[in-house]
Formats: sequence, C-alpha cells, structure tokens
Amino acid sequence: MLVIRLCRTGKKNSPSYRLVAADSRRAVKGKFIEVIGFYNPIVKPKIFSANKEKVLEYIKNGAKPSATVLNLLCDHGVLPKNQKVKIVHAKKKEVKPEDTVDPKNDQKEIETKVAEETVKSEEIEPTNSETEENVAEDANTKEEIVEDNIK
Repeated sequence: MLVIRLCRTGKKNSPSYRLVAADSRRAVKGKFIEVIGFYNPIVKPKIFSANKEKVLEYIKNGAKPSATVLNLLCDHGVLPKNQKVKIVHAKKKEVKPEDTVDPKNDQKEIETKVAEETVKSEEIEPTNSETEENVAEDANTKEEIVEDNIK
C-alpha cells in the first residue's frame, strides 16, 4: 500500500522534511518512490510546497496520506478543509506499583479500608454483652478456684 508521508532531512536541531510517496512497509527514512514536495517548519513563515497534481494522482490511485501530511495539505489548499484530522499525541500511562496511592482514588481507598477493618473487627471481637458475660464467668471461676485453694 502506498502512503504519502514526511521524510526528515536536514542537520541536527534544524529539521526539514520531504513529502514523499513510499511503500508503507518501508522505513520512514528508507527508500521511496518519488519526492512530491517539501516542508520547512524552522523558517518563519513555515514553507510548504507540494506538487498538487501528483498528490491528487497518488490519492486517486489509493495512496493514503499520514495525519500530519493530510493536515498540511488541507491547510495549504491542496485538499478541502473538511478532511482535516485532529491529531492526539497522548503520553503512555505508566504502570503504578500497588504501594503508590492515586490522589483521585485516595478517599475511596480509605473508605474501603475502614469498611474492611470494621468487618474484620466485628468478626474477631465479640459484642459488649458477650464480653460482659465472659468477664462475669471468669470472675466466678476465679472466685471458685480461690475458695478451693483456701479450703
């Protein structure tokens, strides 16, 4: 499949780009079929030049422009403005260790931990009435043991 994309040229810290038609399986800086135009974003105003006839011919024959190229072609009148694409460069989310607490979920985590602790404490600790009965029974048995020892 053919694509129309930018191929970087130029020195370090001063990029310029060629607008090329290439096979999609080739590397970005690899072999290409034809140079269609160029783009220099460093110069003010930015320079963009493309052979409109060749671009339209490649698109007609099934070449797919990259998102950046499509936007450049729309901005400079080669293609209609309504074909412009919104490009989103999202950062990759890092995997957080379990020890790290997210501030958004901090309150929820605290509430769930408190709820879990109360459930555990209810399972382990008897109710107040049960503890009073146990204390009374313990006191009775201790008194009986003390009385037996005295006799």
